[in-house]
Amino acid sequence: MGRVAWILLQAGFDTLHGPLPDEAWLLARQESRRIGLLVLPSAADPESIRKIVAALPKATRTLVVGPQPSSEARDALRAAGAQRAVWEPWEEPTLTFVVREMLAAPRQGTTRKSVRVPVHFEAVLKSKNEQGAAQVSFLSEGGAFLETEVECSEGEEIDLEFWLPDGPIAARAAVRSVRGGDESPGLGIAFTRIGQAEAERLVAFVRDRAELLALSDPG
Repeated sequence: MGRVAWILLQAGFDTLHGPLPDEAWLLARQESRRIGLLVLPSAADPESIRKIVAALPKATRTLVVGPQPSSEARDALRAAGAQRAVWEPWEEPTLTFVVREMLAAPRQGTTRKSVRVPVHFEAVLKSKNEQGAAQVSFLSEGGAFLETEVECSEGEEIDLEFWLPDGPIAARAAVRSVRGGDESPGLGIAFTRIGQAEAERLVAFVRDRAELLALSDPG
């Protein structure tokens, strides 16, 4: 897990690294108040996971990272306390996205209606006043988050085009939130009009990508 710890440290997370199960358990006992998320290799022994999880507060989330094991092994990981997974091959933005989302989840108090998946797709958006480039940084069946310099207001309707691996998606969307200030600018949007064929492709992509972050088989 050395690479994972280094990536998270470079991304700005306060990271504690226990390379061996006994060291991780000792860290969990000594630093339990500091730990909001436990990240373990997918090859970890479920009994070791259970022991470490038991040493942490109940609100602590658990993520496994690594090669995807058999269905039985995934069931064992889930039973030991793991909630989500990032299976190989994974990219650094995927890992950091999932970590941020899991750390935020206990504070949100609500469950999202649809799964969000991290992506990095180029896009073009057109607002009522200007047109410009954007990057889709996460995507769901019903909306997306766009990193963009284009200025929009909450409630404004925009036209958007972005590219999935199998081709472009054109949609009409409403701006639900605007991010700015000290953070990089961006827009949270909800799709309001999209063609049926494009919607089906979007749903298929999101569900396929979500399976890479799941501990259980779909369905």
